[in-house]
Amino acid sequence: MLELYAFPNTYAMGCQLLLEESSASYEVIDINQFDSLPGAAREKAIDDFKKASPHQRVPALKMSTGEAICESGAIALYLADTLDDGKFSIPANSVDRAEYMQWLFYFSSTLQPEVMLQFHPEYYFDDSILQQHLKQAAHQRLSNIWPVLEQRYAHVDTETPWMFENRPTAVDFSLLPVLVWPESFPGVIDDYPSLRKLLSAMCERDTCREVLKWHKIEL
Repeated sequence: MLELYAFPNTYAMGCQLLLEESSASYEVIDINQFDSLPGAAREKAIDDFKKASPHQRVPALKMSTGEAICESGAIALYLADTLDDGKFSIPANSVDRAEYMQWLFYFSSTLQPEVMLQFHPEYYFDDSILQQHLKQAAHQRLSNIWPVLEQRYAHVDTETPWMFENRPTAVDFSLLPVLVWPESFPGVIDDYPSLRKLLSAMCERDTCREVLKWHKIEL
């Protein structure tokens, strides 16, 4: 069984949606619940989590073999390639594979760090005024990032909201967290109709609604 370390309202959403969409047997381990465990069990749970994610960030994925990986992009890539005969991935021999990989890395290296600054500027500055300046600067950078994604999704066939072909991939599911967080946008998501269409398509799926429920998100 696969074990996904998570806690509500985090980047674990996208990886959890991949698991929920698949036929895989998995369990979500809420690290917020560790404190409710008795002493020895709590220490073991924390130790196992540290081994899976050295910086104690979510998500992290523990496989049935006992091996573990962390970083949302790496987990999404692994799950998409291995679950259900790769139905959520782009095959290695496809001309679209390089672009598929590009967007997964783009999310992790370009988009997500700017979004995280909206939630945790204190990681960088203690001063509240500097924190506000940092958030404003990150929003300015996001105002240049979102149009790039909107343009890419706007080029998709109007009959499908997904980036590749007529089916969702790890690229689409990986965007779920940032699309449901209003803080991600300098304005509102409706400023980007193709991305709004993508979010609506995901939220129409029972699997997505279950994931959002676990993460305590109401749209």
